[in-house]
Amino acid sequence: MCCTTDREYFLGLRDTVRHAVVRGELEQALVICDEAHRWAERHGSPTDVDFVSCSQLAIRLHQGHGDSVIRELQKILMRSSDATIRHLAAYSISNYYELREDFEKSRFYTQLALDHAAKAGSDFYLARTHTNFGNLLIRESHFEDALLSLEKALELFTEEQLYERLSVLTGMGYCHLASGRYTEGFEKLFTVRRTYLRLRMGWGMALGRLRLSFCFGYLEIGKYRLAILHGRAGMEIGERCGDHSLVKKALYLLGEAEKLDGDEMAAYTYYARLQEEFYPDNPYLPDLLLDHDTNTFINLWA
Repeated sequence: MCCTTDREYFLGLRDTVRHAVVRGELEQALVICDEAHRWAERHGSPTDVDFVSCSQLAIRLHQGHGDSVIRELQKILMRSSDATIRHLAAYSISNYYELREDFEKSRFYTQLALDHAAKAGSDFYLARTHTNFGNLLIRESHFEDALLSLEKALELFTEEQLYERLSVLTGMGYCHLASGRYTEGFEKLFTVRRTYLRLRMGWGMALGRLRLSFCFGYLEIGKYRLAILHGRAGMEIGERCGDHSLVKKALYLLGEAEKLDGDEMAAYTYYARLQEEFYPDNPYLPDLLLDHDTNTFINLWA
């Protein structure tokens, strides 16, 4: 453990946390957060402590522990006078309510996060909040409005913020696919994938989202074996990163793809795991999904 009082050390820890989250290494990010928190308590300001606390709570939220962290985020939001800290807290709270599918509250806190990002004068925070708005609109199937929000985000992210830009392009690609504009959608997704391959990037949850977007697109146009290939890759990423939402969506899509490809046994296996892990109170779910006609539009991120 380093005991330096040098603030550059603390800022370096913060950057390392962010990069670990980008790679999907959430447990490692929490370990680094612990060191940053110790430094902030010994040598930093209350704002430094709150910044790290927000990072820790956001990571735990992504790990599926939202119910245990939401009160702490709300306390930070109410007590802090710093615009950046208030943005961070509101941003994570909006994610919490989006995961709970309480879209009204999620929109409220997303707008709050946007207001505080503007007060903090941060283009990065503004851009990622516009991304959140876009993703929320996608979940509500407002794809044209979502594209407008994502385009605002893309304008604000710098060329150096490549991970964020690729995530936005993935969302835009999905919007096109979901609207039936398959050429535009796949063009966006392949642009993102080529960048991943060219730079040999293996960025966790964002890559998982890309894979599942491909899975969805191929499912929509009837290329079921390609859908299964991407669905399996997306599920593996979700399992490795501990992203339960990715795993849940992958299991559903894989069940659909296997069913439409004619392998009902494989489909039932995916549906059964989906039921056991995410819907334990609904034992009839696998049979319902297997018998249900899914030859209609499915919003992957709903």
